[in-house]
Parts: sequence; C-alpha cells; structure tokens
Amino acid sequence: MKVSCEVIQDLLPLYVDKLTSEKSTLMVENHLKECKECNRMYSKMVEEIPDHTESVPSENIERKLVKRIRNKKIVSASSLIVIFSVLGFFLGGFVFYSNNATIKSVTPIPVTAELRNVNENPAEKIQLQSSIWKSYQVDNKDFKPGYYDITAIEGNVEIDNIQLSEGEKLLGKKYFSNNNISVRGNGIVQLTPARFKEEKLVDKTYTFSNKSVFYQGGKEIKPGTYNIQVLNSSKKP
Repeated sequence: MKVSCEVIQDLLPLYVDKLTSEKSTLMVENHLKECKECNRMYSKMVEEIPDHTESVPSENIERKLVKRIRNKKIVSASSLIVIFSVLGFFLGGFVFYSNNATIKSVTPIPVTAELRNVNENPAEKIQLQSSIWKSYQVDNKDFKPGYYDITAIEGNVEIDNIQLSEGEKLLGKKYFSNNNISVRGNGIVQLTPARFKEEKLVDKTYTFSNKSVFYQGGKEIKPGTYNIQVLNSSKKP
C-alpha cells in the first residue's frame, strides 16, 4: 500500500528522533527510497541536529550545582559547630556551677584548736581525683571536717593553690564543714587524719623536704623566731 507524503512528513520528526515504532520506521525508510521531496526534507532535518551537545554549559551548570551543594554542607556544618559550641558552653557552665556550688548546706561540725590532736581530730581518710569541673564538698558524711595530711599518690595536682608532685605532702591542713575543695591537674591525692608529728630540731635547724606544712608553734615546732632558707636550684619554695 502506497503511503502519502503527507503521512510520511508527519512521521519524519519522530523518525529523526528515533521514536517511531519498528513498523513505522520501515514504512518511512521505504518511502524515502522512492520520494525525493521527502528525502530532501529528511536530510534538512538531520542537518539541523548538531553533531554533539555543548558540554561546556552542562558542565558549568553541574559545577555550579555541586558548588551550591558543597556550600550548603559547609553552612550546615558551621551551624552545627556553633550550636554545639553554645550548648557546650551552657552545659559546661551548668556543670561547673553545680559541682562548685554547695548543693546542700550541712550543719557545721566545729573544728577548734582543742581538736588539733590525733585522738579528737574528726577527719577521716578520703581520696580525691583531680577534675577540671568537679569540686568536693565537706559534707560531714563522705568528707568529714578536720585536720588533714594530704599526699599526692599519683600524678601532679594542685590543691588549695599548693602544687604537689607524686609523693609530696601538704600537712596539717584544716577543712571546715561546707568547704568546697578543688583538685586540679592530673592525679589523685589522699587525705588522712593529720598526725601532728613533732619535728626534730638538729643543730638549731628544722629541715623540711618535699612537703608543705601548717605547724602550730609550741607543738610540732618549738616557738620562736626563724630564718627561712630555700635550698633548691630555683631558690623558690
């Protein structure tokens, strides 16, 4: 059956784009072999189609899209950092406040000079771990008031503005009920009831090594006026 040029010309755009069915394709191809006018129209259509698509604009669009996505990721990441920083600040402040404030005040247990002896000293042994945020309350239960000998048993710490390396001591320190004690650095201190050991005077000289001490004149050391000399490389206590 002979197909009219009008039908073929209607099919040509679909044929050029390869969208015709197998039967229509065969029909168009057979007609083009015989019809010069339709063949000329087909050739013109084919010539109007570029040999290759312009990739540069497409690449530019793709590059801009990738950049936009990356920028959004950067903005999102920056926003998260800011959010977590703000949360960290407030949470850190809350932790710092809650750990350094006296959460519950307790009834003070008197710590008087009369209790400054081995038998009546209310202090009890306790270990404190260093912490950036945490402090320890003298709560009359886990941490009793009284006179303490403090020893750094691990690492380097700072307690009551006294720096202690492992093995060094702070002796005769007095703590009252509701005191908050901070231990900074990296280590552990052990607090034991003070021994109030009387120091020996040798050739009218007291020698103290690796320890800081709160002494009571007339008990641990003899009363009097002393010249203090620091014997180390820095000449500083």
